[in-house]
Amino acid sequence: MKWIELQLTIKHSDLEIATALLYDFGIEEFQIMDDSITDDDRKAMYVGYVEDYIKPYSEEVMIKCYFNQQADFESIHKQVLATFNDYYVPILVSDIAYTDEEDWAHKWKEFFKPFKIGDRIVVKPIWEIYEATADELIIEIDPGMAFGSGTHETTSMCALALEKVVKLNDHVLDVGCGSAILSIIAAKYGASEVKGIDIDANAIKIAKENVAHNKVEAIVEICEGDLLTQVDQRYDVVVANILAEVIVLIIPDVIHVLRTGGVFIASGIIKERKEIVLTALLQYDYQVLEVVEDGDWITIISTR
Repeated sequence: MKWIELQLTIKHSDLEIATALLYDFGIEEFQIMDDSITDDDRKAMYVGYVEDYIKPYSEEVMIKCYFNQQADFESIHKQVLATFNDYYVPILVSDIAYTDEEDWAHKWKEFFKPFKIGDRIVVKPIWEIYEATADELIIEIDPGMAFGSGTHETTSMCALALEKVVKLNDHVLDVGCGSAILSIIAAKYGASEVKGIDIDANAIKIAKENVAHNKVEAIVEICEGDLLTQVDQRYDVVVANILAEVIVLIIPDVIHVLRTGGVFIASGIIKERKEIVLTALLQYDYQVLEVVEDGDWITIISTR
């Protein structure tokens, strides 16, 4: 299949808000073409880049958004440009190209290398070799084209929050599980039962494969469903790494699936939307335990 490829070159400093805007707009099929690497990134990498491929840190980065040929691309293109303008995200260059699905599906794998979250978690693509130390937890991931490799700040914050709150034999609910990376991490931390839910059938397929790669099928169940409509029991921990507006929508429903004293981890929140989530939590009598910030992103840990 041929795909329409919208190439947006922006300032590197605008990358976080730009990706948030794309998600808010409903565009999930995109690649970030950023083969430069910072000193912090270099320290975090375990199986390193070959030096010939490392470029100096660039002030610019390209985002490639993909649309099938049946989409109303002209209308979508205009709306994307207008949205970026409304949020003061300048587009330095905007180009249109065409690409084959197979090329898009595999090219990005060249740049996905093992990396560490916190002191214990190592996220490793299934096609890479990595020698773990005794205290490291290895998460084997094939994120597919758009469902989460764990490199995003919101995923890292959720992973570290799970490390703090998940206790042995806890039951954990992962809302909008994507690649199932957070579900798998919860299982590795000792949860005895984990349920991951996602509305996207392709994400469900990828999530189930990742659960099998990590040999946690006996603990992690992946279900296709719309938010909390498939949930009929209570959990010790609920994690939702989605959009701020969706988190606000589910806050009243989380009450019915979270055990008394349980922990709700809400992420995927850009700073500009932090207050609407906090207001909704307080409205429904949640107690905010911690607000974690990483760049332009927020994670809120609360309880009832």
